Amino acid sequence: MRFGFLVLILTFFPAGFLKTEAITEDDLRGHIAVLASDLFEGREPGTDGENKTVNYIASKWSEAGLQPAVHGMNPSFWWNANLLVPARYSPP
Repeated sequence: MRFGFLVLILTFFPAGFLKTEAITEDDLRGHIAVLASDLFEGREPGTDGENKTVNYIASKWSEAGLQPAVHGMNPSFWWNANLLVPARYSPP
């Protein structure tokens, strides 16, 4: 069954149709350097650093040819979720 599905996918989506480029170690190191930089302000949820991070990642996904999912009538790479932040423990 799995083999049949693979054959079906390869038949309708040949390698030339898909946008495929090799990802190199330098590519990954470059993305890590950008995301780990001070510009992204630590990437903590609910901060400007998080917004910069998700926008950077979404732009790279778009450049790679990925399409966002459609939630209702709104295509988006991310899904809104409630964020629960635990209280910080302060020893007495």
